[in-house]
Amino acid sequence: MVDDWLLEFFAEHEPVLHVAQSKYHDISQASALGLDTVWIDRPRANGAGATRTADATPTWSFSNLEDFAAALLSP
Repeated sequence: MVDDWLLEFFAEHEPVLHVAQSKYHDISQASALGLDTVWIDRPRANGAGATRTADATPTWSFSNLEDFAAALLSP
């Protein structure tokens, strides 16, 4: 459940871009607030992560922070 004060904060401030690795903990929650999201889809050595899977769809997706930073800096 999202607290009302948090919704009011986002409504009164500049747009927020939420960048995270976990679809379950981060992308789904930020998307529910109406925020744009970036998912850093880092490959895992053993193919498994520590978080649950989620059907959340990020606004943008990158395989690493370097590619994300390059996209931010490109004209």
